Amino acid sequence: MCGIAGMVRKQQSEDKIKDILDRMVDAAIWRGPDGKGIYITDSQNFTVGLAHRRLSILDLSDRGNQPMILADGRYALTYNGEIYNYKEIKEELLRKGHTFFSDCDTEVVLHACAEFGVEHAVAKFNGMWSFAFYDRDAGTITLSRDRLGVKPLYYMSTKDGFAFASDLRSFFELPNFDTALNKAALHGYLWNMYIPAPYSIFEGVSKLSQGSVLEYNIYEQREMIRKYWDVGSVHVDFKGSYEEYVHTIEELLAESVAIRLVADVPVGMFLSGGIDSSVITALAQRQSEKVLNTYSIGFFDKENDDAKIASEVAKILGTNHKELYCTQKDALSLIQKIPEAYSEPFADNSQIPTMLLSQMTREHVTVALSGDGGDEFFIGYPSYVSNRKQLLFRKLTGISDPLFRLISSRINRYDHNKWVIDKFLNAKDITSIIHLNYITANDLINSIFPINLSSRENMRIYGGDYHLMKGADIVRSSVSQSIQYGLTDDMLTKVDRASMYYSLECRCPILDYRVAECALSVPTSYNLHAGILKAPLKDILYQYVPRKVVERPKSGFGVPINKWLHGELKEIVNDNLSEERIKRQGIFDPEGIQKFAEEFNRQNNPILDRIAYTMLIFQLWWETYLDNGKAGKKVL
Repeated sequence: MCGIAGMVRKQQSEDKIKDILDRMVDAAIWRGPDGKGIYITDSQNFTVGLAHRRLSILDLSDRGNQPMILADGRYALTYNGEIYNYKEIKEELLRKGHTFFSDCDTEVVLHACAEFGVEHAVAKFNGMWSFAFYDRDAGTITLSRDRLGVKPLYYMSTKDGFAFASDLRSFFELPNFDTALNKAALHGYLWNMYIPAPYSIFEGVSKLSQGSVLEYNIYEQREMIRKYWDVGSVHVDFKGSYEEYVHTIEELLAESVAIRLVADVPVGMFLSGGIDSSVITALAQRQSEKVLNTYSIGFFDKENDDAKIASEVAKILGTNHKELYCTQKDALSLIQKIPEAYSEPFADNSQIPTMLLSQMTREHVTVALSGDGGDEFFIGYPSYVSNRKQLLFRKLTGISDPLFRLISSRINRYDHNKWVIDKFLNAKDITSIIHLNYITANDLINSIFPINLSSRENMRIYGGDYHLMKGADIVRSSVSQSIQYGLTDDMLTKVDRASMYYSLECRCPILDYRVAECALSVPTSYNLHAGILKAPLKDILYQYVPRKVVERPKSGFGVPINKWLHGELKEIVNDNLSEERIKRQGIFDPEGIQKFAEEFNRQNNPILDRIAYTMLIFQLWWETYLDNGKAGKKVL
């Protein structure tokens, strides 16, 4: 896995571009500690530069170095990712007369884009990627991001040119980079915990959405974005029985695992003891000729320790299992590192154990397989089902709205009872129920960060523009929205940044597009068979692990953040919400923040705690990047 960057500038010297690119890719050196390359060329009055940081996984020789250029010099590529079916595509290209000098997937990506065009090429790829493909004759740079957005890609277009990078901190190296915050993105982040594509925390920088290509015309200085894959285009058309579906999923997962075990470096498995990671580990060990290494993390002070379940599953499957038990002090010490690891405000607190797990795993292997995606594609979140019940309940009880509005109007906005009542009142239809928490939190967020947003923009910052097939029920709608936003911008962002911070490549077999499309091609009742969450994955797992081992409540992969916020973290939270700090920043409403801080300190309210943690992480991020005077010329 790697880090990429690039830029186009008019009438700029090659030495100047090289210096900027050198610093851009070094800004997140841990994404590619094994090597660096820079390619610069002139195109009429423009200078084009591509840069690369390499984490060697396939073909460890210098033949895999990037940026990679075709022999005639027309095409160049800087690429971050893994294409697991690259050998099959290579065979097709060989039949068309292409010649290769390496055995890495990078060269296949380059030739495929040159032969088929980027959109047709990526349709053939099975993997995870973000890349930039330069076509000298066409005068274009084309960016692409994989179907589900496993790998990140930021970009910006200005009157001075165009720039892109894997990591947001790379843009700080651009001359006169404007650090004006995106107010809508920040407003949404305060509840979401993350910033969804196409937004970034900065007004002038965007994220390329999952399943998209962006073509930038160098001479006309304009960009065009197209989707080549989206969840809404997958139709319900599976004709077999439930049992046939489970068999098909097992075969697809087994093949997906097999191709992700291929590497020229050591490979291991994340094993949490949950259904998803246990299925992946079981299928991997079944196919492996050697005993696999599995890794899990536990906490001494957690009431329900999932590490014990993971250890039991590992013993049954026969893996070489390693676990790390962490103290509260170990976990808390990572909070100060979060801004460096994530480079953009990100406050899903399960990032802490994910970073600890990645750090431990990297001491033994360079690649790890995970179970990410199981909850989204196979209906694993209880909220998917409760959303359906809530919709029915609202239809039956809507007549009582006037009474509840009256009660709500007389309750303090910081009271948890008001939250419960307002959620009931806001749950009007499928769309509002899917976004219910954000809609309900809006009044509270506005009290500390008041901005005027259109109703459409207000919904977009919580992923309201998802593409959904016509006539989908509320469960399917919830799944679709979750895959297109929560999965990419929360779950996969969490894992990518945490693992890459320790130069560990994380591969997710459930996110194989064939598995994803199969899971999306069946009626809801198949993935929720007999009302059981993730029924297909459970039926596969029970062939390898007894039911009693995994049929127990999971405590989740989080930390007791609410306890910490009112304990060890309380002083740092209050310090970061102090009137002096807030006024000096000039971002949030001082009076609103002080009232919020008073209520946070007075009560144990999970809603206030969530916002307090997002505020803490933002403040630490702001202090890291914007409070030292070196990042840019303005904040708001």
